[in-house]
Amino acid sequence: MKLLFSITTSLLLITACREVVKPKKERPVQIDTMILVAPPDSPTIKISNNAASILTHDTTTYIRFQDCHFSLDWIRANNQRNNLESRPDTLYFYLMYNHTIEGQMLAITTDAAKNIKVWQRYETSIFFEGILFAGWKHFTSNWEQLTPEVQNFFICKTYTTNERKLFPPTSLQSFKQYVKNSATPIIYEKAAALKHLPETIGISRYYLRLEGLSSNKLLIFDVTTD
Repeated sequence: MKLLFSITTSLLLITACREVVKPKKERPVQIDTMILVAPPDSPTIKISNNAASILTHDTTTYIRFQDCHFSLDWIRANNQRNNLESRPDTLYFYLMYNHTIEGQMLAITTDAAKNIKVWQRYETSIFFEGILFAGWKHFTSNWEQLTPEVQNFFICKTYTTNERKLFPPTSLQSFKQYVKNSATPIIYEKAAALKHLPETIGISRYYLRLEGLSSNKLLIFDVTTD
Protein backbone atom coordinates (compact mmCIF):
# COMPACT_ATOMS: atom_id res chain seq x y z
CA MET A 1 0.00 0.00 0.00
CA LYS A 2 2.87 2.34 0.90
CA LEU A 3 4.53 1.43 -2.39
CA LEU A 4 1.34 2.29 -4.32
CA PHE A 5 1.02 5.63 -2.48
CA SER A 6 4.65 6.48 -3.25
CA ILE A 7 4.22 5.68 -6.95
CA THR A 8 1.01 7.72 -7.16
CA THR A 9 2.63 10.72 -5.46
CA SER A 10 5.62 10.57 -7.81
CA LEU A 11 3.36 10.51 -10.88
CA LEU A 12 1.43 13.55 -9.64
CA LEU A 13 4.64 15.49 -9.07
CA ILE A 14 5.95 14.63 -12.54
CA THR A 15 2.63 15.70 -14.13
CA ALA A 16 2.64 19.01 -12.25
CA CYS A 17 6.20 19.73 -13.35
CA ARG A 18 5.26 19.12 -16.98
CA GLU A 19 2.30 21.51 -16.98
CA VAL A 20 2.89 24.48 -19.25
CA VAL A 21 2.64 27.76 -17.40
CA LYS A 22 0.47 30.11 -19.47
CA PRO A 23 2.05 33.55 -19.86
CA LYS A 24 0.12 36.40 -18.37
CA LYS A 25 -1.63 38.56 -20.90
CA GLU A 26 0.02 41.93 -21.15
CA ARG A 27 -2.24 44.92 -20.83
CA PRO A 28 -2.45 46.88 -24.09
CA VAL A 29 -0.30 49.96 -24.12
CA GLN A 30 -2.37 53.12 -24.37
CA ILE A 31 -0.61 55.86 -26.28
CA ASP A 32 -1.14 59.37 -25.05
CA THR A 33 -2.71 60.85 -28.16
CA MET A 34 -2.11 64.37 -26.95
CA ILE A 35 1.57 64.08 -27.85
CA LEU A 36 0.69 63.29 -31.45
CA VAL A 37 -0.35 66.85 -32.21
CA ALA A 38 2.87 68.56 -31.17
CA PRO A 39 4.10 70.48 -34.22
CA PRO A 40 7.60 69.85 -35.54
CA ASP A 41 10.28 72.17 -34.22
CA SER A 42 10.47 75.29 -36.34
CA PRO A 43 12.47 78.08 -34.72
CA THR A 44 11.76 80.39 -37.66
CA ILE A 45 8.05 80.59 -36.85
CA LYS A 46 7.06 83.44 -34.58
CA ILE A 47 3.48 84.15 -33.68
CA SER A 48 2.29 87.59 -32.71
CA ASN A 49 -0.42 88.11 -30.13
CA ASN A 50 -3.26 87.75 -32.61
CA ALA A 51 -1.69 85.70 -35.39
CA ALA A 52 -1.78 82.06 -36.48
CA SER A 53 0.79 79.73 -37.94
CA ILE A 54 0.22 76.83 -40.35
CA LEU A 55 2.88 74.19 -40.92
CA THR A 56 2.55 71.05 -43.08
CA HIS A 57 4.72 68.00 -42.49
CA ASP A 58 4.13 64.86 -44.59
CA THR A 59 0.33 64.40 -44.62
CA THR A 60 -0.32 66.32 -41.41
CA THR A 61 -1.02 70.03 -41.11
CA TYR A 62 -0.37 71.75 -37.79
CA ILE A 63 -2.34 74.86 -36.86
CA ARG A 64 -0.93 76.92 -34.05
CA PHE A 65 -2.46 79.95 -32.39
CA GLN A 66 -1.01 82.04 -29.60
CA ASP A 67 -2.77 79.97 -26.93
CA CYS A 68 -3.13 76.48 -28.45
CA HIS A 69 -2.15 74.12 -31.25
CA PHE A 70 -3.65 71.05 -32.93
CA SER A 71 -3.39 69.08 -36.15
CA LEU A 72 -5.46 67.39 -38.85
CA ASP A 73 -4.50 65.07 -41.69
CA TRP A 74 -5.02 65.44 -45.44
CA ILE A 75 -5.59 69.19 -45.50
CA ARG A 76 -3.70 72.04 -47.13
CA ALA A 77 -3.93 75.74 -46.36
CA ASN A 78 -5.76 77.90 -48.88
CA ASN A 79 -3.13 80.62 -49.04
CA GLN A 80 -5.19 82.75 -51.43
CA ARG A 81 -7.90 83.25 -48.80
CA ASN A 82 -5.92 83.16 -45.56
CA ASN A 83 -4.39 86.19 -43.93
CA LEU A 84 -2.63 84.84 -40.85
CA GLU A 85 -1.78 88.25 -39.44
CA SER A 86 -4.92 90.32 -39.88
CA ARG A 87 -7.61 87.57 -39.95
CA PRO A 88 -6.21 84.64 -37.96
CA ASP A 89 -9.55 83.64 -36.45
CA THR A 90 -10.95 82.37 -39.78
CA LEU A 91 -8.79 79.92 -41.71
CA TYR A 92 -9.49 78.16 -45.01
CA PHE A 93 -8.17 74.76 -46.07
CA TYR A 94 -8.43 72.35 -48.98
CA LEU A 95 -9.09 68.70 -48.31
CA MET A 96 -6.88 66.43 -50.35
CA TYR A 97 -8.73 64.40 -52.99
CA ASN A 98 -10.86 61.57 -51.58
CA HIS A 99 -10.20 62.61 -47.98
CA THR A 100 -12.36 64.07 -45.23
CA ILE A 101 -12.19 65.38 -41.68
CA GLU A 102 -14.87 62.88 -40.64
CA GLY A 103 -13.63 60.46 -38.00
CA GLN A 104 -10.35 62.30 -37.55
CA MET A 105 -8.86 62.93 -34.14
CA LEU A 106 -8.82 66.54 -33.02
CA ALA A 107 -6.68 66.88 -29.89
CA ILE A 108 -6.24 70.49 -28.82
CA THR A 109 -3.15 71.25 -26.79
CA THR A 110 -3.20 74.44 -24.77
CA ASP A 111 -0.91 75.87 -22.11
CA ALA A 112 -3.76 76.72 -19.78
CA ALA A 113 -6.34 74.34 -18.36
CA LYS A 114 -9.03 75.55 -20.75
CA ASN A 115 -12.23 73.69 -21.46
CA ILE A 116 -12.47 73.93 -25.26
CA LYS A 117 -15.79 73.44 -27.05
CA VAL A 118 -15.89 72.31 -30.68
CA TRP A 119 -18.83 72.59 -33.08
CA GLN A 120 -19.12 71.05 -36.55
CA ARG A 121 -21.35 71.61 -39.57
CA TYR A 122 -21.28 70.85 -43.30
CA GLU A 123 -22.61 71.92 -46.70
CA THR A 124 -23.74 69.85 -49.66
CA SER A 125 -23.54 70.79 -53.34
CA ILE A 126 -24.34 69.29 -56.73
CA PHE A 127 -21.62 67.48 -58.68
CA PHE A 128 -22.04 67.33 -62.46
CA GLU A 129 -19.59 66.00 -65.04
CA GLY A 130 -16.88 65.85 -62.40
CA ILE A 131 -17.39 69.51 -61.48
CA LEU A 132 -18.39 70.65 -58.01
CA PHE A 133 -20.91 73.49 -58.28
CA ALA A 134 -20.21 74.89 -54.81
CA GLY A 135 -21.10 78.43 -55.91
CA TRP A 136 -24.69 77.47 -56.65
CA LYS A 137 -27.34 76.47 -54.14
CA HIS A 138 -26.34 74.23 -51.29
CA PHE A 139 -27.70 72.76 -48.09
CA THR A 140 -26.10 73.96 -44.85
CA SER A 141 -26.55 71.84 -41.73
CA ASN A 142 -27.05 73.09 -38.21
CA TRP A 143 -24.09 73.36 -35.88
CA GLU A 144 -23.58 70.24 -33.78
CA GLN A 145 -21.43 70.26 -30.68
CA LEU A 146 -18.85 67.48 -30.52
CA THR A 147 -18.71 65.50 -27.29
CA PRO A 148 -15.13 65.29 -26.00
CA GLU A 149 -13.66 61.82 -25.48
CA VAL A 150 -11.59 63.39 -22.72
CA GLN A 151 -10.90 67.05 -22.04
CA ASN A 152 -9.99 68.86 -25.28
CA PHE A 153 -9.91 65.58 -27.24
CA PHE A 154 -12.53 65.17 -29.97
CA ILE A 155 -13.44 62.91 -32.88
CA CYS A 156 -14.90 64.75 -35.88
CA LYS A 157 -18.47 63.71 -36.66
CA THR A 158 -19.18 61.21 -39.43
CA TYR A 159 -22.31 61.80 -41.50
CA THR A 160 -24.83 59.27 -42.78
CA THR A 161 -25.69 58.66 -46.43
CA ASN A 162 -29.00 60.47 -46.00
CA GLU A 163 -27.30 63.50 -44.44
CA ARG A 164 -24.95 63.70 -47.41
CA LYS A 165 -27.88 63.83 -49.85
CA LEU A 166 -29.78 66.72 -48.25
CA PHE A 167 -30.38 69.59 -50.67
CA PRO A 168 -32.81 72.54 -50.82
CA PRO A 169 -35.73 72.50 -53.27
CA THR A 170 -34.81 73.95 -56.66
CA SER A 171 -35.58 73.67 -60.36
CA LEU A 172 -33.78 72.16 -63.31
CA GLN A 173 -34.09 75.43 -65.21
CA SER A 174 -32.33 77.31 -62.42
CA PHE A 175 -29.45 74.83 -62.53
CA LYS A 176 -29.15 75.06 -66.31
CA GLN A 177 -29.03 78.85 -66.16
CA TYR A 178 -26.27 78.75 -63.54
CA VAL A 179 -24.22 76.31 -65.61
CA LYS A 180 -24.67 78.51 -68.68
CA ASN A 181 -23.28 81.52 -66.80
CA SER A 182 -20.45 79.78 -64.98
CA ALA A 183 -19.26 76.71 -66.90
CA THR A 184 -17.77 76.01 -70.31
CA PRO A 185 -19.98 75.68 -73.42
CA ILE A 186 -19.28 71.94 -73.49
CA ILE A 187 -20.52 71.47 -69.93
CA TYR A 188 -23.53 73.67 -70.60
CA GLU A 189 -24.42 71.62 -73.67
CA LYS A 190 -24.55 68.52 -71.47
CA ALA A 191 -26.56 70.33 -68.80
CA ALA A 192 -29.03 71.63 -71.39
CA ALA A 193 -29.84 68.05 -72.36
CA LEU A 194 -30.78 67.05 -68.81
CA LYS A 195 -34.36 66.00 -68.11
CA HIS A 196 -33.89 65.94 -64.34
CA LEU A 197 -31.59 67.56 -61.82
CA PRO A 198 -28.28 65.72 -61.35
CA GLU A 199 -28.59 63.12 -58.60
CA THR A 200 -24.97 63.38 -57.52
CA ILE A 201 -25.12 65.41 -54.33
CA GLY A 202 -22.40 65.30 -51.73
CA ILE A 203 -20.59 67.20 -49.01
CA SER A 204 -18.60 70.09 -50.45
CA ARG A 205 -17.49 71.90 -47.30
CA TYR A 206 -16.93 71.28 -43.59
CA TYR A 207 -16.75 73.79 -40.75
CA LEU A 208 -15.21 73.51 -37.29
CA ARG A 209 -15.76 76.21 -34.68
CA LEU A 210 -13.57 76.33 -31.59
CA GLU A 211 -14.78 78.13 -28.48
CA GLY A 212 -13.06 78.69 -25.15
CA LEU A 213 -9.84 80.22 -26.45
CA SER A 214 -8.87 83.89 -26.27
CA SER A 215 -11.16 84.30 -29.31
CA ASN A 216 -13.39 81.90 -31.22
CA LYS A 217 -11.80 80.19 -34.23
CA LEU A 218 -13.53 79.16 -37.46
CA LEU A 219 -11.90 76.54 -39.68
CA ILE A 220 -13.34 75.94 -43.17
CA PHE A 221 -12.44 72.85 -45.23
CA ASP A 222 -13.33 72.70 -48.93
CA VAL A 223 -13.65 69.37 -50.74
CA THR A 224 -11.63 68.96 -53.94
CA THR A 225 -12.59 66.86 -56.96
CA ASP A 226 -9.09 66.11 -58.26
